[in-house]
Amino acid sequence: MSPARGHAPAEAGKPAYDKPAYEPRDVPVRGVIYALFGVFALMAFAGAVVALVLALIAHSRPPQRATALETARQEPPGPRLEVSPESDRRAIEAASRARLQGYGWADQPAGRVRIPIDRAMQMLARDGWPDSNGGGNAAP
Repeated sequence: MSPARGHAPAEAGKPAYDKPAYEPRDVPVRGVIYALFGVFALMAFAGAVVALVLALIAHSRPPQRATALETARQEPPGPRLEVSPESDRRAIEAASRARLQGYGWADQPAGRVRIPIDRAMQMLARDGWPDSNGGGNAAP
């Protein structure tokens, strides 16, 4: 009869079932826990050292007052494309608002006009979405 799987062959005078069916030299759990504890302790120590170094650097010299050159208003070199960004933004928004809320030609040769969004939504709710022939297909 052959020895059981995982067992060494029986020595003379010893039965095969006395030997363990696993590797008896596995890593001990206590050693793994100690190693993890050591890694986390080292990480905490490194974090404390970094915090200490940063605190020492921050307090090593007091903040300096700003110089006249740093506080003076500096203009970028030319060409100055945007002299007043705030007023430019307001002008662009006003033009966009007027275009969205006003009437006008979108494509005059094709007969397409631009109408305010609110008016377009009212017409769409009243007439329905136009089908491919150009007519509305409102629900009865």
